[in-house]
Amino acid sequence: MTSPWDSVTDLRHQSGAPVLEAEVLRTLEDMGGDAAFVFELVDLFLDDARTRVPELLSAAESGQPEALSKSAHALRSASANIGAQSFAALCGRIEAACREGDADLATLGSEAAVMFDEVARALAGLKEGA
Repeated sequence: MTSPWDSVTDLRHQSGAPVLEAEVLRTLEDMGGDAAFVFELVDLFLDDARTRVPELLSAAESGQPEALSKSAHALRSASANIGAQSFAALCGRIEAACREGDADLATLGSEAAVMFDEVARALAGLKEGA
């Protein structure tokens, strides 16, 4: 039987990393009983992230490591929960850079915004294809 999550295995970030992890989406479906449950979680994630990513980018561009770390932390947790592991890993790197203070935060913020756009497009495509 074909799952709506099968198509995500071919989706890659510009870096070559997977945009979404199908296994995480399958696990969520098993927990919730159907794909509709997963899509509810996706909607909640997207609603929240569409607020947090601009906050992250603004904090990165204005050199505010505390605000940047806070946004990155929230995005890391939420994106991992919906299978956007590469985006979660980038958010983790941003958190670490904020603690260590030795990175170009503006560049990291821009990378996060680009990667989030890829995640959002992939999630929207899943919903359209379901």
